Amino acid sequence: GGGSSKARAKAALKHAREATRLAKAVHGESTRHRDTACALRVLGQAHHVAGQYEQAERCYADAMVMFEAIYGGSDHRDVALTATCLAHLAIDAGPAPASAVTAVAAGAGAHYARRVAPSSSRGVRAGQGEAAGLLEQALLMLQRLYGEDVDHLDVARVLQGQVRLYKWIGESLQANSRARRVLHMARRLGAGRW
Repeated sequence: GGGSSKARAKAALKHAREATRLAKAVHGESTRHRDTACALRVLGQAHHVAGQYEQAERCYADAMVMFEAIYGGSDHRDVALTATCLAHLAIDAGPAPASAVTAVAAGAGAHYARRVAPSSSRGVRAGQGEAAGLLEQALLMLQRLYGEDVDHLDVARVLQGQVRLYKWIGESLQANSRARRVLHMARRLGAGRW
C-alpha cells in the first residue's frame, strides 16, 4: 500500500487501539487474558513505530504484567517476544532516565525483574544494559522452548535485536557475527517465512 509512513503509523494506531478496546470488552477490563495482552503488545508496537515511546513502554509493561500473570513466570514465547519489543524500545529511545525495563521491573513483579539482569557488555550507557539483558533473556528463553540450535523466526527476531544493539554500542564484530547468523537462518527457513 501507498501513503506516507506517518499516515500508516496513524492507521496502525487506530486499528491497534480498536483491537485493544475489543479485547478488553470481550474479556473484561480487569482480567488477565492472552488476547488482551497480545493486543496491548501490538498497540505498544504501533506507538513505538509512531515514535511515541512513553505510550509504547506503558503498553509493553502492561502486556508483560499480564503475560507473567497468565504464565506464572514460566518460559513462554509471549514473554520472550514482549521482552524483545522492550529491548528494541530501549535501543530506539536511546539513553533515557527511565528505561523500558524499569517499568517492567516495577510492574511485572520480582520474578521477571530477577530474570532481566542487565548485560555485562563493556561501555554500556543507560538503556543499553537493559536492552542487552532483555535480549539475552529472550534468547535463552526461546532456546529452552525450541532447542538451542533450532531455526525459528522468533529466534531470528531476537538476533536482529542483538545486531541493532551491538551496532549501537559500537561492537561491530558482535553485530556482524549475529547478522551472519540471522542471514544463515533466513536462508534455511526460506524467504516465504520472512
